[in-house]
Amino acid sequence: TYGGVLCAQYSTLSDAVQGAAHNLTECDIHSNEAAWQAGVVYNDESEVRLTSCVVRDNLAVLDGGVSYEYFGFATSLVGGSYVRNFAMNDGGVIATADLYIGSIYISNAMVRGNGAALKGGVVKVSFGASGMSTLQGGTYIRNGALEGGVVHVAKGSLSIDAAKFAECSAEYGAVVYTTLGDVSANGSTFARNNATFGGVVAIDEATTAIALTNCTARGNKASAQGGVVYCCRDYCKI
Repeated sequence: TYGGVLCAQYSTLSDAVQGAAHNLTECDIHSNEAAWQAGVVYNDESEVRLTSCVVRDNLAVLDGGVSYEYFGFATSLVGGSYVRNFAMNDGGVIATADLYIGSIYISNAMVRGNGAALKGGVVKVSFGASGMSTLQGGTYIRNGALEGGVVHVAKGSLSIDAAKFAECSAEYGAVVYTTLGDVSANGSTFARNNATFGGVVAIDEATTAIALTNCTARGNKASAQGGVVYCCRDYCKI
């Protein structure tokens, strides 16, 4: 029901001496399924790190095609590849519960062809969640969802640095959809992404702040409005 491979509860990476750390390195993890949440890892008050893993074709019937974050502390995906993972609800790779207060960190990974039926083709951060989500480097290709082809941020902060996004898609926000989450992107490239509203970003809350610094956006399209940025409200902070 929870975690097709690992259900991690109440431990941190600092517990490694006691053997309670959840650090998976150079693993090939594929074709796992959870009847409820987390096709691979269900994380409840633990620290989980996947390093240089190949994670492909995993499924969650509800949320988190790879990982579901219930409550604190952190999940890190460092290097490796995440391919064709899917959630039938939210978060094709990672989804959080409303109680989540930790951090999500994805660094220098190849993230391709992941999806969610509703929100966050790669990452879904829930409305009640807080903390920071970080995409550091890496390449994101052909990920998709109804809202937020790569990331759906309902609350908290999203930081994107030196990452590449291409051919991602959504109805709202081909790369990012945000309501109450602040978004900053630096030195990143957005190319040939497609949406109905917001070829790169869709914003659905006037108090949300978004900053795009030294970024390149080319060939992105919206069939209705906002080839790069779409603001659903009368006033957005850009």
